[in-house]
Amino acid sequence: MKKILKSQNGVTLTSLVIAVAVLLILTGTIIVNVTGNLKTEKLRNMQSDIENLRDKVSTYYARYGKIPADVSIEYTNINGLQSAGVISEVADTGKFYVLDLSAMENVTLNYGKDYEKIRNKEATTEEQINSLTDLYIINEASHNIFYVDGIELDGDRYYTDYTADDIDTAYVDLRYVDNVEIPDGFYYVGGTKDTGLVISDVQGDDLDNSKGGNQFVWIPVENASDYVRNMSYNISTHTEQGNVEKLENVKISTATSYLPEGIQPSTDNSDQNEKAERQAVIDAGGFFISRFEAGNENGTLVSKKGANVWCYINNEDTKTIAKTFINNDNVKSALISGIQWDMTMDFVNEKLDGNGETFDVNKSNPKRHTSSIGTSGKNENDKVCNIYDLEGNCWERTAEMLTSEKNTDEQPVNRGGYNALDSVEASMRVNVGSEAYPNTTFRIVLYVTPRDNWSPAYDETATYTDKNGDTATIPEGFSVSRKVSENTIDNGLVVKASDGSEFVWIPVASLEDYKVNESYNDINISQNTKPDTDYLPDGIKLTDSSKTEEQAERETVVKAGGFYISRYEAGKEGTDTLVSKSGATVWVNQTHEEFKDIAKGFSGNTEHVKSALCSGTQWDMTMAFITANDTSYDVTVSNPYRHKGSSVGVQTSGQNPADIACNIYDLEGNCYEYVAEKNPLNSDFPFINRGGDYSDNIAASYRYYNGRYAPLSCSFRFVLYVK
Repeated sequence: MKKILKSQNGVTLTSLVIAVAVLLILTGTIIVNVTGNLKTEKLRNMQSDIENLRDKVSTYYARYGKIPADVSIEYTNINGLQSAGVISEVADTGKFYVLDLSAMENVTLNYGKDYEKIRNKEATTEEQINSLTDLYIINEASHNIFYVDGIELDGDRYYTDYTADDIDTAYVDLRYVDNVEIPDGFYYVGGTKDTGLVISDVQGDDLDNSKGGNQFVWIPVENASDYVRNMSYNISTHTEQGNVEKLENVKISTATSYLPEGIQPSTDNSDQNEKAERQAVIDAGGFFISRFEAGNENGTLVSKKGANVWCYINNEDTKTIAKTFINNDNVKSALISGIQWDMTMDFVNEKLDGNGETFDVNKSNPKRHTSSIGTSGKNENDKVCNIYDLEGNCWERTAEMLTSEKNTDEQPVNRGGYNALDSVEASMRVNVGSEAYPNTTFRIVLYVTPRDNWSPAYDETATYTDKNGDTATIPEGFSVSRKVSENTIDNGLVVKASDGSEFVWIPVASLEDYKVNESYNDINISQNTKPDTDYLPDGIKLTDSSKTEEQAERETVVKAGGFYISRYEAGKEGTDTLVSKSGATVWVNQTHEEFKDIAKGFSGNTEHVKSALCSGTQWDMTMAFITANDTSYDVTVSNPYRHKGSSVGVQTSGQNPADIACNIYDLEGNCYEYVAEKNPLNSDFPFINRGGDYSDNIAASYRYYNGRYAPLSCSFRFVLYVK
């Protein structure tokens, strides 16, 4: 027994020391591995965040044409990123901004918690925001994303999902900056939509024009009502003594033959050209003006700093040469029009010039007339919103004509003054004749045809927020218009289904707002019209028998925040395909009851969206929406111009530009439109239609009774319920 015990307990001191040493080594290794794994996991989490955000930013940029960030406050606390060498001098040329995590859908991150302080208004000033570091920031030019705090691993600190060795050195071909489309073949240089956004046709060019690219500046024009000739600017003539004198009883008109191919209408006259010009500008949300006066490089038209100004050119040759700069599917050049010069004056007025003084377009400044007329862009006093030579240097021809008591023959209008006559302000109209002069040049503009009129189709039903902060629900599979005149709620947000049908969002805030407007009733219709029956589609009807179809309609609309109304009267493609498209054959020659069934059969119906005949309440809500947002269209007063452009048997939708309100066509003219509403006073004429037809004088809001037959002048309009 003793031997056994001795054998079991006989551990030598040497063995014990070795065992303890091994245990210490193993324990240390485990601690090191755990610590290393935790640090590695943190890095992986940050890299996962960056990858997630990159996808979300890409989707947001494709939909809205801008980065999801508040660009009013620059983020400058980037010393750590600079020290790590992960900021590219080639790619990351723009400013940094904090990513707006609330602007993107379904963002779940491991880091970036300091953004909550910004969202909750705990940090609002530039100093406060730049003191936060648990943030994700984005470079406006490259769209590269960085984590300001960084993750430390093995003595190094990581700020994104690549290192200085893998830094991005390629130029980024931005398609949009500040929601302005950069045309194909051009690159963002600098500035903003408010301060003068500059583009160049040479990659890597800068605001000093050091690489000699042709440069242009964006003039935003977002409302058609703003795009009008400003007759408040002084109008004068150039005298033989070299002075100017004011003209009286002047008539101004747009020139002919100045628009480029693809924009020029078939009828080359003043009125049609002006309409075509306006439409092209409004579709793009603005135009680009050449940053410098026209330059001549061995017979080639340029817009470059220090170029020889193109003088000694008559009026007709000016219009021709202006079109030679560029003409493709995305962008076209032309001589600047008088209205475009006015828009430029409105944009730059009261802004600061190149030397920090206020630029008053209605008041001449001798400092702007000191430069030689030989070359462009030499006078910093004569620069505003990144545009040079608007007041001094040379007179500039425009596509505008005038007559007066003194000059009864039409003569071209020049703008902008020249270096030797410092009494002429930038906005003044002056006629100097059509001949070629040594002190007269011109300036060109670029018309941009949006390359992507529509956003990518939404891969899930989601909330759209416009630039004003207003929202709409976009169904899965639908796209949003990129046109500035069509991408805000108050203008009439336009969306497109996969078949090309277009719809306009009518917002509804509450059940209290969603109601019939009895003031629109005809005297022959009861003040208590009642909803129709069996007009709602499956999926919208409530299973609760105690609730009516009207209640189901109201609750579905209010839950979604609104509904979509077809942009055009119901169109027919083929024998039985329902569409809402411009130029479609309007669906007529059916009864009211048949139209209720047809309206439910839109091919774009999915589990997320259902179509139905427009109800009386929905028509009233559309009228109220137009009344609130389009002051030029009175829904209660008939306008004869809205009843033109169609005749029985050949009705086509969307062809009358006078009959459009908030981007919705044919509300008053073309065809009467049945709605899901009944007149209880007359069993022989129980159905109600709205909007008048091509030959009538009925206003858009009017209720009108109709019978059970299928007249050629009656169609319908359908709506979409978003679930």
